[in-house]
Amino acid sequence: MLTLEDCIALSELSEEEIDAIAEHEHLPEIVAAELGYYLFQSDNGRQTIRAIIRDDIAAARIRGDFLHSAKLKLVLRHFVEHCHERAPLFETRDPAVIRRKRINVQRARGNDQSVRRLKEVDMTTVQQLLHAKGRTVWSIHPNSTVFDAVAKMAEKDIGALVVMDNGRMLGMITERDYARNVVLKGKTSPAMSVGDIMETRVIVARPHYTVAQCMAMMTEGRARHLPVLDGDRVIGIISIGDLVKSIIDEQEFMIEQLEHYIHS
Repeated sequence: MLTLEDCIALSELSEEEIDAIAEHEHLPEIVAAELGYYLFQSDNGRQTIRAIIRDDIAAARIRGDFLHSAKLKLVLRHFVEHCHERAPLFETRDPAVIRRKRINVQRARGNDQSVRRLKEVDMTTVQQLLHAKGRTVWSIHPNSTVFDAVAKMAEKDIGALVVMDNGRMLGMITERDYARNVVLKGKTSPAMSVGDIMETRVIVARPHYTVAQCMAMMTEGRARHLPVLDGDRVIGIISIGDLVKSIIDEQEFMIEQLEHYIHS
């Protein structure tokens, strides 16, 4: 009897790609793996798998699940980049033969685990990022004036403030909000309150999110700042600059480790 692992190995798809098919077709994973196997073997099957993942991305965006949409975009990118390298691995469905060949394939793919780990440059979490940069959160009350908000951003040399009332986050105000909703509309900031122009549909990060996920969420939602929430409590804020710096640092570390590996 074939196991789920056997079916995944047979399909030559990743678990994430199988999950996307299961989500789209509302199927159990093992059935989705079988469908993935069929699609991968068929003439236009790979185009169908790409379309399935795109549909899942669109559905996630419609329901406002930017994190899931970002994850699926990474899955789609990986599939598009690597599907041409893949070929059907097994011409038999004999479980014993499949298991033996699956072990051989896993060994061939995993001969150099150290190099594979070096490629995982997107695994730094928001928790680790906050530990390095600090957890200071600058906030403002919704009844404060926009002028006060802009003055505070200038004083602290920051681009966004979390709008808080009694310890609860109500939204965010950014330099972009000021430019679009005050300056370009010819209004005066002393006469307006923060609550009048703040963004209430705020994309948030969680401590366990990775830098890559946050970068994808920012790109998807066109945001430059993400408040970090632990439950309902704001525990920090990260900017696009923080993410870029983290990615550069990780890439420099990866290059250093690869050089060490090559010369060892």
